[in-house]
Amino acid sequence: MATQTGAPDLLQKRTVFLVLSVVTTAIVAASLIAGSLTGSTAVLFLLVFLAIMNIPYRLHIRRLQEISIQREAAVEKINLLRSELKKREQILLNVPRQIERLNFFKSMVERLIKVTDLDDVYRIVGGQIRASFDHSDTVLIYLLERGFLKLVYSHKDERVTPHIKNKMGDILDYWVIKQNKELLIEDIRHDFRFDPNRVESLAERNIGSIVVSPMLMGKTTVGVLRVESTRTRDFGFDDLRILSVIADITALCIDRLHLVNKVQELAIKDSLTGLYMRNYFMERMQLEVRRALVDDLTLSVLMVDIDYFKSINDEHGHIVGDMVLKDLAQLMMETVVGEGRLVGRFGGEEFIAVLPGIDCRGAYDIAERLRQQVECRPVPYRRKKISYTVSIGVACFPQNGKVEQDLIRASDDALYQAKNEGRNRVCMLSCS
Repeated sequence: MATQTGAPDLLQKRTVFLVLSVVTTAIVAASLIAGSLTGSTAVLFLLVFLAIMNIPYRLHIRRLQEISIQREAAVEKINLLRSELKKREQILLNVPRQIERLNFFKSMVERLIKVTDLDDVYRIVGGQIRASFDHSDTVLIYLLERGFLKLVYSHKDERVTPHIKNKMGDILDYWVIKQNKELLIEDIRHDFRFDPNRVESLAERNIGSIVVSPMLMGKTTVGVLRVESTRTRDFGFDDLRILSVIADITALCIDRLHLVNKVQELAIKDSLTGLYMRNYFMERMQLEVRRALVDDLTLSVLMVDIDYFKSINDEHGHIVGDMVLKDLAQLMMETVVGEGRLVGRFGGEEFIAVLPGIDCRGAYDIAERLRQQVECRPVPYRRKKISYTVSIGVACFPQNGKVEQDLIRASDDALYQAKNEGRNRVCMLSCS
């Protein structure tokens, strides 16, 4: 209101000032004519009068300037408040979208927590990406193993995307791995970083735009998520952020499953040889024997023992002894192969194998082949070759027993028979 009344007040004061000035001047002029004032006195009187009358006028001008400054500050503050209000309104408008995204990621995490198989992880993640990027034509998931990418999941629109021949990624994926950051290409034909005509995987497929994100565990890359579209400018930075979050969730889930599998493996497998430990082996053997009994199948058991193992430890040390144990475990895994066949460490230097579907003759042949391989393949150690032999006992279902305890006892008896007959041999109880 001060700025609105300031101009009339100033005009009014100017008018009063002029009137008073005219009146004063007239009085001074009359006094000069009458001879009551001298010229110098009159001039001095007029100067003093003008100075006194100018003081309120200048004070009013200064007040108007202060009001103008205050007004400009108030306008600036109002503009700042309006800008802040606009930002807050925009945030409020984005709240439903943010809630939708949070629910999306929450749903994804809840599903992945229940998963115990990596293939299911890839399937769920691929489905979530397709749901989030409904304009995409191709979704690819690569896992990084020993420095190379391996395609573990793919989904493509067959109408617009040809068959994916490259299963090990291309220059774009390895660029993401090397740089350890996301990649957004709005138009593959006009990107200065990559020449699609020189990249076979890009030239042979109709790709317009692409977004790629690494799956990171700390600073370690475990894989790559890649989304493609045949159209240009189908993806933006918002899509890049979403894919990055999905990639982080996927990496955490993969790492969790790796840890779970490792713990489970440590619980059922011998840390030295990698073979099943006795308790778990007995559970699996019990199931195989029951299956053989119900389905009227054959089944054989091999009990394997290293000859003079104590002498090997005493002569060469426990390091060599461990090498011999690992060597025998590897040979057994290579020799006793087939569906449902089990190999375990029974205790100390004793190993056991269950051969479903193998009769006595077949089991004896497998045992003899194993014995010969052990005899012919010494263990190298410090320019030496440490030779060792094994004795093997064979028992068969149902001839030597119809429960696992009887079969183990029979194979153990056959093993002791081999020991008593001079070791480095295969013995089998009567299968009649």
